[in-house]
Amino acid sequence: MNFLHVILALTLLALAGPTMHAAVKSAPASPDELAKCLEQALKTKNKNAALELFYWEGASADMKAKQQISIDMLFDEIGQGLELTSVKPAELPPGLQSEQVIGGVKYVPNIPVLGAIHVMLAEDTNPTEFVFAYGKKDKSFFLAALVAERDTGKPSGKE
Repeated sequence: MNFLHVILALTLLALAGPTMHAAVKSAPASPDELAKCLEQALKTKNKNAALELFYWEGASADMKAKQQISIDMLFDEIGQGLELTSVKPAELPPGLQSEQVIGGVKYVPNIPVLGAIHVMLAEDTNPTEFVFAYGKKDKSFFLAALVAERDTGKPSGKE
């Protein structure tokens, strides 16, 4: 019997350098292009390229590190020989919790969530799916990061 493990990752990795929206001239212009960029990063085993796909504005260093765990797990699975079978944009899964409370602090996506990038890995008995929420900032698409919500109800880092 096959089991599907869905691992929701709203954000990934600690930032090793400048964010993509500040450092890259041509950020993905569509959800399909964002999925292709993530797929390329996974196929070439380039964690930094995957991290550059996140919109990190307002995310604390601690939260970035916590969110890095999902990316690390994904790259570890691929490194152990699991086959990458698909990377596709889709609607958000029903019941997806895009907000989280950690240590009494409410965390929310730092950009409006429009959908999810689904990453499927093949295993003989246990296929694995990673789901990353994405949104749009200006004219570019990014994977969403979690930020602490201010008392005003707006994500931190937003004025």
